[in-house]
Amino acid sequence: MTKHEFIQELEFVLNTEAGMLTEDTVLSSVSGWDSTGMLGVIAIYDDLGLAIPVTEIRESSRVADLIDLAGSAIR
Repeated sequence: MTKHEFIQELEFVLNTEAGMLTEDTVLSSVSGWDSTGMLGVIAIYDDLGLAIPVTEIRESSRVADLIDLAGSAIR
């Protein structure tokens, strides 16, 4: 998965318009960044074969932080 594809998946699970998220987007400014949105993010990581602790996801402040958590699974 590319960064662009990851961001597109984030836009879907966080229920935002296409093109609204960038790596610099502050997650707390996204209305879909709630417990349901976090479950969607966990599902994205699961699809990538990753098991990211919820605490690390919750501590993320920007989209770039979520990308960094995926490590080499995102190119």
